[in-house]
Amino acid sequence: MTRGWLGAQLQDVTPEIAKSLNLKSQEGGLIAEIKKGGPAAKAGLKTGDVVTDIDGQTVNIGTLARLIAARQPGGRVKLGYKRDGQSHEATVTIGKSPEKPDMPPAGTRAAKPKNITMADLGLGVVALDEDLRKSHDIPDSQRGVMVISVAPHSTAAKRGIMVGDFILQVQKVEIDSPAAFAHEIDRLRDQKKNIILILLQSKDGISWVPLTLHQALP
Repeated sequence: MTRGWLGAQLQDVTPEIAKSLNLKSQEGGLIAEIKKGGPAAKAGLKTGDVVTDIDGQTVNIGTLARLIAARQPGGRVKLGYKRDGQSHEATVTIGKSPEKPDMPPAGTRAAKPKNITMADLGLGVVALDEDLRKSHDIPDSQRGVMVISVAPHSTAAKRGIMVGDFILQVQKVEIDSPAAFAHEIDRLRDQKKNIILILLQSKDGISWVPLTLHQALP
């Protein structure tokens, strides 16, 4: 049996995620990954969008997955979604589920490898330079920065972040170096953000993870 394919990985919208994205409800599914060249990508959907309905029917992750899988490849559906608090609609041509998942696109490597530790989050990250890629057998296609330390009982530890995970984005901004990671955290802190989202790649896949961000002392 041929199953329909959207070409996007989605996750539940938790109360914390809804707050961080200024959403009024937890309806729909948050896009954690867009498959390059897939139906969702061709329709203009992006990582961080929240899919709320299909052909006018309000959905959650479970109902969306079932409705897409039931469609024949080549058929079209209208997806309602939210981006930066605004409602949008996209017409998506359903694809055929591939036998092998697409590899994530290659990211830009940091020019000067450097470790950075964010004490309030309880984690340290390192750039993906050539030496690290060789020593840890990390493919060139891997993006982001790698987590090299997680403090016990920290915000990061409570969210299940582990050494060896990769941070790909912070609040929808792609991260290609520890300096970029620190810059985005400081920028969000200056904006008085209490909860931020990071796009995390672990052994279980890619997902958005909310982290509590402590404000700097005056």
